[in-house]
Formats: sequence, C-alpha cells, structure tokens
Amino acid sequence: MKPIYTAEQWEVVKPAFRSMAVSTVEMAHAVLVNGQRQFEVAEAFNTSKQNVGQAIKRVREIIEKHKLPEPSQPVILWLPEKLAEQLQRMKAEDIAAFLDGRLAESVVPAAAKAKPKRAIKKPKKVQKEAGMDQ
Repeated sequence: MKPIYTAEQWEVVKPAFRSMAVSTVEMAHAVLVNGQRQFEVAEAFNTSKQNVGQAIKRVREIIEKHKLPEPSQPVILWLPEKLAEQLQRMKAEDIAAFLDGRLAESVVPAAAKAKPKRAIKKPKKVQKEAGMDQ
C-alpha cells in the first residue's frame, strides 16, 4: 500500500491520539505512514485484519474531527524563476486559493492572460496585387 501521510505530518497529528491505545496508533502508523498492508500489520501485531482496519478508521476519524492536515503528496513542478519565488513566499491557504484560480490574477501577469490580437487583414488593393483576391 502506498503511504498516505509522511512522518512529518504524522508528528503533527500524533498529540491528538493521546487518548488511544498505543497499539491502535502503532497499527495505523504502520499502514498510513509506512505503507504496510493491513494483513502484514495484523500478523505483526497478532490480531485480525479487521482490527487493523478499525484502528485506521479511528485514527482517521480523529484527524477529521480535529481538522488536522489532510493527506498530501509532494509535487515537483518546473516553473519560471519569478513565479517559483512568488509561490514559495505564499502561505498554504493562498496556494490552495491560487490553484482554485482565485489568485491567478495577482500571480500571473496580465500580459500573459491577454487575448491574442486579431490578424490584420491586408487592404483589398494589396490582396489583388498579390493574387489573393476572391
């Protein structure tokens, strides 16, 4: 299974699990952070796959209840240097808004969003001389 949380994200949410049994948190960690399969964790903890599933469910409920950071994945994106610098200075919520298109105007230069100019037609006289009249 692919890990859902990084070790750093887990450390942020870990204090919210203080009322849970250590084994419950450890089983969830093994699956959600280490990427182990539920049946492997069940064997290691000498329990059933269903118990591991319940541990994961309880941990995820706490994460949702406390509005803790959502699972995320790193993205490598090549950007022009100026845009990359602006993006690095932005707060996470501003980046989310930007991705939703709400901040596009302040980050993307207006010239880049301008509509292309219409092609300029040659006068009829020039078209006739060039053999383009129809």
